[in-house]
Amino acid sequence: MIGAMPNANERRKAWSNLMRAVHEGKRGNYGPARQIVEAVRAKHGDMAADSQRRELWRMIQTGEKKT
Repeated sequence: MIGAMPNANERRKAWSNLMRAVHEGKRGNYGPARQIVEAVRAKHGDMAADSQRRELWRMIQTGEKKT
C-alpha cells in the first residue's frame, strides 16, 4: 500500500534538500546527495535509488561549477 501524499511543507522541504544536495555536489561535496539516495533506497528500493542517483548526478553536472 502506498503511503499518504506529502503535504506542501514536506514537498518544500524535500525540494530544498534536493537543491542543497545539488549545490553542494557542484562544490565537490557529495555527502548530501548520497544521503538522499540512501533514503530513497531504504524507502523505495534499489531501482528507485539508482534513478535518483542518475537524476542528482545529471543536475550536479548541469551548468557551471560553484566556487
